[in-house]
Amino acid sequence: MAKRVSKSLEAQYKFPRLFQIHLKIKIRNLTVKFRSLIKKIKKKKYVQSKSHPNINFDIESSKKSLTRNGWAFVDNFWTDDFYKDLLKLLPSSIYFDPLKHPTKSYDIGFISDKINNEETNENLNLFLPYKKAYEFLKSKKMCHTIARITNSTKKYNCEHLIMTKAYWGSSVIPHVDSLNDEGAVNLIIFIKSSSGMNSGNLGIWKDNEFKVPIFIPENLNNSMIMYDMSKNFFHGFPPMGFNKKRFTINAKYVIKK
Repeated sequence: MAKRVSKSLEAQYKFPRLFQIHLKIKIRNLTVKFRSLIKKIKKKKYVQSKSHPNINFDIESSKKSLTRNGWAFVDNFWTDDFYKDLLKLLPSSIYFDPLKHPTKSYDIGFISDKINNEETNENLNLFLPYKKAYEFLKSKKMCHTIARITNSTKKYNCEHLIMTKAYWGSSVIPHVDSLNDEGAVNLIIFIKSSSGMNSGNLGIWKDNEFKVPIFIPENLNNSMIMYDMSKNFFHGFPPMGFNKKRFTINAKYVIKK
Protein backbone atom coordinates (compact mmCIF):
# COMPACT_ATOMS: atom_id res chain seq x y z
CA MET A 1 0.00 0.00 0.00
CA ALA A 2 1.28 3.48 -0.91
CA LYS A 3 2.10 6.05 1.76
CA ARG A 4 2.90 9.80 1.70
CA VAL A 5 1.16 10.44 -1.62
CA SER A 6 0.76 14.06 -2.72
CA LYS A 7 -2.94 14.97 -2.62
CA SER A 8 -2.46 17.75 -5.16
CA LEU A 9 -0.76 15.40 -7.63
CA GLU A 10 -3.34 12.70 -6.95
CA ALA A 11 -6.06 15.18 -7.97
CA GLN A 12 -4.41 15.46 -11.39
CA TYR A 13 -5.21 11.80 -12.06
CA LYS A 14 -8.95 12.41 -12.00
CA PHE A 15 -11.13 12.18 -15.12
CA PRO A 16 -11.06 13.58 -17.80
CA ARG A 17 -7.28 13.49 -17.50
CA LEU A 18 -5.83 10.11 -18.50
CA PHE A 19 -9.19 9.28 -20.07
CA GLN A 20 -7.83 6.08 -21.62
CA ILE A 21 -6.87 4.77 -18.18
CA HIS A 22 -10.26 5.65 -16.71
CA LEU A 23 -11.92 3.89 -19.65
CA LYS A 24 -9.91 0.73 -18.99
CA ILE A 25 -10.98 0.85 -15.34
CA LYS A 26 -14.62 1.40 -16.37
CA ILE A 27 -14.69 -1.69 -18.59
CA ARG A 28 -12.47 -3.76 -16.29
CA ASN A 29 -15.11 -6.42 -15.51
CA LEU A 30 -15.81 -6.88 -19.21
CA THR A 31 -12.08 -7.22 -19.91
CA VAL A 32 -11.74 -9.86 -17.18
CA LYS A 33 -14.58 -11.92 -18.69
CA PHE A 34 -13.19 -11.56 -22.21
CA ARG A 35 -9.70 -12.63 -21.19
CA SER A 36 -11.11 -15.55 -19.22
CA LEU A 37 -13.05 -16.73 -22.29
CA ILE A 38 -10.00 -16.47 -24.55
CA LYS A 39 -7.94 -18.50 -22.06
CA LYS A 40 -10.55 -21.27 -22.13
CA ILE A 41 -10.67 -21.58 -25.91
CA LYS A 42 -6.99 -20.89 -26.58
CA LYS A 43 -5.03 -24.02 -27.36
CA LYS A 44 -2.32 -24.55 -24.77
CA LYS A 45 1.16 -24.88 -26.19
CA TYR A 46 4.09 -25.85 -24.01
CA VAL A 47 7.43 -24.53 -25.26
CA GLN A 48 10.73 -25.92 -24.11
CA SER A 49 13.61 -23.80 -22.84
CA LYS A 50 17.18 -25.12 -22.84
CA SER A 51 18.91 -22.20 -21.14
CA HIS A 52 19.24 -21.82 -17.39
CA PRO A 53 18.60 -18.61 -15.45
CA ASN A 54 21.50 -16.74 -13.96
CA ILE A 55 22.37 -13.14 -13.19
CA ASN A 56 24.97 -11.15 -15.10
CA PHE A 57 25.94 -8.13 -13.01
CA ASP A 58 28.62 -6.98 -10.59
CA ILE A 59 27.34 -7.77 -7.10
CA GLU A 60 29.97 -5.63 -5.39
CA SER A 61 29.05 -2.52 -7.38
CA SER A 62 25.39 -3.03 -6.51
CA LYS A 63 26.34 -3.49 -2.86
CA LYS A 64 28.27 -0.21 -2.83
CA SER A 65 25.42 1.68 -4.48
CA LEU A 66 22.76 0.25 -2.19
CA THR A 67 24.87 1.01 0.89
CA ARG A 68 25.69 4.55 -0.25
CA ASN A 69 22.40 5.56 -1.87
CA GLY A 70 19.73 3.14 -0.71
CA TRP A 71 19.21 2.01 -4.31
CA ALA A 72 21.16 0.32 -7.09
CA PHE A 73 20.75 -0.08 -10.85
CA VAL A 74 22.23 -2.65 -13.23
CA ASP A 75 22.15 -2.55 -17.04
CA ASN A 76 22.33 -6.30 -17.64
CA PHE A 77 20.46 -8.48 -15.18
CA TRP A 78 20.06 -11.87 -16.86
CA THR A 79 22.72 -13.70 -18.87
CA ASP A 80 22.30 -13.20 -22.62
CA ASP A 81 21.14 -16.71 -23.48
CA PHE A 82 18.44 -16.79 -20.81
CA TYR A 83 17.29 -13.27 -21.63
CA LYS A 84 16.78 -14.29 -25.26
CA ASP A 85 14.56 -17.13 -24.08
CA LEU A 86 12.47 -14.68 -22.04
CA LEU A 87 11.98 -12.44 -25.08
CA LYS A 88 10.87 -15.38 -27.25
CA LEU A 89 7.92 -16.21 -25.01
CA LEU A 90 6.41 -13.04 -23.55
CA PRO A 91 3.13 -13.93 -21.76
CA SER A 92 -0.03 -12.67 -23.42
CA SER A 93 -2.20 -10.03 -21.76
CA ILE A 94 -4.98 -12.61 -21.34
CA TYR A 95 -3.04 -14.02 -18.37
CA PHE A 96 -3.04 -10.66 -16.58
CA ASP A 97 -5.63 -8.91 -14.42
CA PRO A 98 -6.55 -5.42 -15.70
CA LEU A 99 -5.66 -2.30 -13.74
CA LYS A 100 -7.86 -1.06 -10.90
CA HIS A 101 -6.50 2.37 -9.95
CA PRO A 102 -5.35 5.39 -12.01
CA THR A 103 -2.44 6.15 -9.67
CA LYS A 104 -1.01 2.63 -9.95
CA SER A 105 -2.18 1.73 -13.40
CA TYR A 106 -0.79 -1.44 -14.88
CA ASP A 107 -1.98 -5.01 -15.41
CA ILE A 108 -0.67 -7.69 -13.05
CA GLY A 109 -0.29 -11.45 -13.36
CA PHE A 110 1.44 -14.58 -12.12
CA ILE A 111 1.33 -13.56 -8.47
CA SER A 112 3.34 -15.50 -5.91
CA ASP A 113 2.84 -13.93 -2.49
CA LYS A 114 3.86 -15.66 0.73
CA ILE A 115 2.66 -12.74 2.85
CA ASN A 116 -0.97 -13.01 1.73
CA ASN A 117 -0.76 -16.69 0.76
CA GLU A 118 -1.77 -15.84 -2.82
CA GLU A 119 -0.84 -17.80 -5.93
CA THR A 120 -2.13 -17.18 -9.46
CA ASN A 121 0.48 -19.17 -11.34
CA GLU A 122 -1.60 -22.00 -12.79
CA ASN A 123 -0.55 -20.95 -16.32
CA LEU A 124 3.14 -20.44 -15.58
CA ASN A 125 3.95 -23.86 -17.06
CA LEU A 126 3.01 -22.43 -20.44
CA PHE A 127 5.93 -20.04 -20.18
CA LEU A 128 8.84 -22.21 -19.13
CA PRO A 129 11.52 -19.47 -19.16
CA TYR A 130 9.39 -17.45 -16.72
CA LYS A 131 8.76 -20.48 -14.54
CA LYS A 132 12.54 -20.94 -14.40
CA ALA A 133 12.97 -17.23 -13.63
CA TYR A 134 10.52 -17.49 -10.72
CA GLU A 135 12.26 -20.58 -9.36
CA PHE A 136 15.62 -18.83 -9.59
CA LEU A 137 14.40 -15.64 -7.91
CA LYS A 138 13.01 -17.74 -5.04
CA SER A 139 16.13 -19.90 -4.79
CA LYS A 140 18.62 -19.98 -1.94
CA LYS A 141 21.28 -18.79 -4.38
CA MET A 142 19.38 -15.59 -5.20
CA CYS A 143 18.36 -15.01 -1.59
CA HIS A 144 22.04 -15.34 -0.63
CA THR A 145 22.92 -12.83 -3.38
CA ILE A 146 20.42 -10.36 -1.91
CA ALA A 147 22.03 -10.82 1.51
CA ARG A 148 25.43 -10.05 -0.03
CA ILE A 149 24.14 -6.92 -1.75
CA THR A 150 22.46 -5.67 1.43
CA ASN A 151 25.61 -6.56 3.40
CA SER A 152 23.51 -8.59 5.81
CA THR A 153 24.51 -11.65 7.82
CA LYS A 154 20.85 -12.66 8.03
CA LYS A 155 18.96 -14.95 5.67
CA TYR A 156 16.46 -13.62 3.13
CA ASN A 157 13.21 -14.91 1.65
CA CYS A 158 11.57 -13.90 -1.61
CA GLU A 159 8.09 -13.14 -0.32
CA HIS A 160 6.46 -11.58 -3.37
CA LEU A 161 6.76 -12.08 -7.13
CA ILE A 162 4.60 -10.55 -9.81
CA MET A 163 4.67 -9.66 -13.51
CA THR A 164 3.36 -6.31 -14.74
CA LYS A 165 2.32 -4.90 -18.10
CA ALA A 166 2.13 -1.13 -18.52
CA TYR A 167 1.05 0.96 -21.50
CA TRP A 168 -0.01 4.43 -22.68
CA GLY A 169 -1.09 6.44 -19.64
CA SER A 170 0.18 3.91 -17.07
CA SER A 171 1.77 5.51 -14.04
CA VAL A 172 2.82 4.93 -10.45
CA ILE A 173 2.36 8.05 -8.34
CA PRO A 174 5.45 8.78 -6.17
CA HIS A 175 5.07 7.07 -2.81
CA VAL A 176 6.75 5.20 0.00
CA ASP A 177 5.89 1.52 0.42
CA SER A 178 3.85 0.54 3.45
CA LEU A 179 6.15 -2.44 4.04
CA ASN A 180 9.26 -0.70 5.34
CA ASP A 181 10.81 -3.39 7.53
CA GLU A 182 14.53 -3.00 8.02
CA GLY A 183 16.44 -4.84 5.32
CA ALA A 184 13.47 -5.28 2.96
CA VAL A 185 14.35 -4.63 -0.69
CA ASN A 186 12.27 -4.41 -3.85
CA LEU A 187 13.57 -5.36 -7.31
CA ILE A 188 12.00 -4.13 -10.54
CA ILE A 189 13.41 -6.29 -13.34
CA PHE A 190 12.72 -4.70 -16.71
CA ILE A 191 12.23 -7.40 -19.35
CA LYS A 192 11.07 -5.52 -22.44
CA SER A 193 10.12 -1.86 -22.78
CA SER A 194 9.88 0.96 -25.26
CA SER A 195 12.92 3.20 -25.58
CA GLY A 196 13.31 6.73 -24.30
CA MET A 197 11.67 8.55 -21.42
CA ASN A 198 8.00 8.28 -20.47
CA SER A 199 8.30 4.52 -21.00
CA GLY A 200 7.63 3.52 -17.42
CA ASN A 201 11.09 4.58 -16.22
CA LEU A 202 10.53 3.92 -12.54
CA GLY A 203 12.73 6.42 -10.73
CA ILE A 204 13.87 7.35 -7.26
CA TRP A 205 12.63 10.81 -6.19
CA LYS A 206 13.33 13.26 -3.36
CA ASP A 207 9.76 14.52 -3.51
CA ASN A 208 6.30 13.07 -4.13
CA GLU A 209 5.35 15.26 -7.10
CA PHE A 210 7.85 14.25 -9.84
CA LYS A 211 9.83 17.47 -9.35
CA VAL A 212 13.19 16.43 -7.88
CA PRO A 213 14.59 13.20 -9.33
CA ILE A 214 17.43 11.34 -7.65
CA PHE A 215 17.82 8.70 -10.35
CA ILE A 216 15.79 7.78 -13.43
CA PRO A 217 16.91 4.75 -15.47
CA GLU A 218 17.14 5.04 -19.25
CA ASN A 219 17.63 1.42 -20.26
CA LEU A 220 14.51 -0.65 -19.53
CA ASN A 221 15.53 -3.84 -21.31
CA ASN A 222 17.20 -6.59 -19.28
CA SER A 223 17.98 -4.08 -16.54
CA MET A 224 17.02 -3.85 -12.87
CA ILE A 225 16.53 -1.23 -10.21
CA MET A 226 16.44 -2.21 -6.56
CA TYR A 227 15.81 -0.07 -3.51
CA ASP A 228 15.82 -0.33 0.26
CA MET A 229 12.16 -0.13 1.26
CA SER A 230 12.98 1.46 4.62
CA LYS A 231 14.69 4.53 3.12
CA ASN A 232 13.14 7.99 3.16
CA PHE A 233 12.75 8.58 -0.57
CA PHE A 234 9.95 8.09 -3.07
CA HIS A 235 9.63 5.93 -6.16
CA GLY A 236 7.28 6.05 -9.15
CA PHE A 237 6.98 7.00 -12.81
CA PRO A 238 4.84 9.61 -14.62
CA PRO A 239 2.19 8.65 -17.19
CA MET A 240 3.64 6.74 -20.11
CA GLY A 241 3.60 8.22 -23.59
CA PHE A 242 1.45 7.21 -26.55
CA ASN A 243 2.22 3.73 -27.91
CA LYS A 244 4.71 3.06 -25.10
CA LYS A 245 4.85 -0.37 -23.45
CA ARG A 246 6.69 -1.91 -20.49
CA PHE A 247 6.91 -5.44 -19.10
CA THR A 248 8.54 -6.28 -15.75
CA ILE A 249 9.04 -8.92 -13.11
CA ASN A 250 8.91 -7.47 -9.59
CA ALA A 251 10.46 -9.28 -6.63
CA LYS A 252 10.35 -8.38 -2.96
CA TYR A 253 12.86 -9.78 -0.46
CA VAL A 254 12.61 -9.63 3.32
CA ILE A 255 14.76 -10.89 6.15
CA LYS A 256 13.75 -14.40 7.17
CA LYS A 257 11.97 -14.56 10.51
